[in-house]
Amino acid sequence: MAIARIRRRQSNDIQSEDAFIEGKALPWTAGKRANKVSIMLWINPELLAEITREAQAAGLTRSAWIHSTLTKAARAKS
Repeated sequence: MAIARIRRRQSNDIQSEDAFIEGKALPWTAGKRANKVSIMLWINPELLAEITREAQAAGLTRSAWIHSTLTKAARAKS
């Protein structure tokens, strides 16, 4: 049985962990997820399949398509 070698921490790993604990934006999320909140959404499988098709047709991820669609709907109401 081989023993796995433990990866040494880089100094930026510790900085990233500290930033996460303090609630600061992490380098890889800067600009992407800044000022966004994760939510859980339950939808039926048929609707998910339709969303997937629409997102693929638009060249977007499901998340990006849902975000875009909800943004448009919210702004149309205002």
